[in-house]
Amino acid sequence: MYYSLVFVAGLLAAGPARTDHYPKTVLKNEDLTLTVYLPDAEKGFYRGNRFDWAGVVGNIEFRGHRLFGPWKDTHDPTHHDDIIGPVEDFGPIGYAEAKEGEPFFKIGIGEAIKGEGVKFGDLGTRDVTIKPNEVVFKHSIRSGTGYGYQYTKRLEVEPGHGGFRLHHVLTNTGAKVIDTDCYNHNFYNVDADGVGPNYVVTCAGPLKPKGTRGRFDEVMRIRDGRILEFTKPLNAGDDVYGTLDGLGGLTGNFIVRHGPSGVITEITGDAPLEKVNFWATRETVCPEPFVRIRLKPGESKTWSIRYAFKLSD
Repeated sequence: MYYSLVFVAGLLAAGPARTDHYPKTVLKNEDLTLTVYLPDAEKGFYRGNRFDWAGVVGNIEFRGHRLFGPWKDTHDPTHHDDIIGPVEDFGPIGYAEAKEGEPFFKIGIGEAIKGEGVKFGDLGTRDVTIKPNEVVFKHSIRSGTGYGYQYTKRLEVEPGHGGFRLHHVLTNTGAKVIDTDCYNHNFYNVDADGVGPNYVVTCAGPLKPKGTRGRFDEVMRIRDGRILEFTKPLNAGDDVYGTLDGLGGLTGNFIVRHGPSGVITEITGDAPLEKVNFWATRETVCPEPFVRIRLKPGESKTWSIRYAFKLSD
């Protein structure tokens, strides 16, 4: 795998002490400080086979509050969900047709090997460009399986008191159709406050939860059709999960309010949603918006997500 970093008026900066040795950079504006981990097959913060290696936002500081951040007490870079949000995951490509020991594709990673353990094949070519207000990740791969892509992800911090954006461009450079989806797991938290009634999630449309499990039906309620509330705190080992039916086809937003801090986080995408899942534990709240991607050879798709932050009056 060829891997290069191009630094343009940017410097690597230190992040949280617990992950200080991982390659990263820091982006800032007047309100925000973002720690962004850089993809590296040997030294990277995340080297698992599930999530996009590009643009892992490790910590966000906003007006004295810490948003997102670690949701586990330990960290193994090769474990599939030892990750920090916001972070994205593309559905596997060619997995069903691959035999044990053969490669399938994960966009943002490259070839993963089907079977037990974390094993990789061709990881393609990466280029990372760091500027004062953005990091641009480029990843390209084309293999004998017939699949190939050029993927560009740009993480941009807005000037002044703005938020940040994730811009994506995916082009099918292979001979086979790319049929997958992409969702952001988010892994949201404020000031390490345990998940419960302090968190309220407002969605863009009417909610009809289905496929619920864990404590969802016990501790969650829908207010005014589109506001998701916790009626009780979650305990260690608890989780809630469900699909928020009714949001498919919308391009609206999610607003997460944290009562004690007054932090309001608005997440807005510009692509129609395929579906939205919701998952939470005591440590993290995760609205998961999915975008469908189907590209014939030579076709491209562009989409973006914006994160905005403010304090309640």
